[in-house]
Amino acid sequence: MSKTPETEVTVRDRRMFNADGSLRQPLPETEPTQVDTESQESKTENKIANQVEESQPLRNPPTPSPEFSNLVEMLATNAIMHLGAAPQLGRGGVDIETARHFIDMLTALKEKTEGNLTEEEEKILNDMVSRLRMEYVGVVNQMSKSAKKQL
Repeated sequence: MSKTPETEVTVRDRRMFNADGSLRQPLPETEPTQVDTESQESKTENKIANQVEESQPLRNPPTPSPEFSNLVEMLATNAIMHLGAAPQLGRGGVDIETARHFIDMLTALKEKTEGNLTEEEEKILNDMVSRLRMEYVGVVNQMSKSAKKQL
C-alpha cells in the first residue's frame, strides 16, 4: 500500500495523561489542510467496494442473538424447578419464594414489553405467566392442606 498525499492521514494523540500517569502538555491546535473531500470520499468508497468484492464469505457466521422466547423459557424453567413441578430439572424441593420471584420477573417483563412484542412472543409470554400462576396456586394450596393435616 503506497502513500499518496491524498490518502495520508495524521493521527494526534489527544489523551490527557502519559503512560506513566503524568499530565500531558496540550498540543497546539493547527488548521487541517483542505483536501478535495468529494474526490477523496469517492475514492474511499470505491476502495471499500473493491475490498468487499474481493473478500471471501465469512466462514463462521456470527452466532444468532438469543430470542425472546429463550429468555421466557429460562425464567419459566427456574420457576418450575423451584415449584418442584419438574424434579428432573433440579433437586425436586419446593422453594415457593424463589418460584414467586421468577413468576414476578416474567410478569414485570410482560408489563414492560407491552405493545413491543410480536403476536407470537406475546402469546408465549402470556401463556407461560398464566400456567406458572396456576401451578403456583396449586402448590400453595397443596402446602396449606398438608400443613393443616399436620396440626
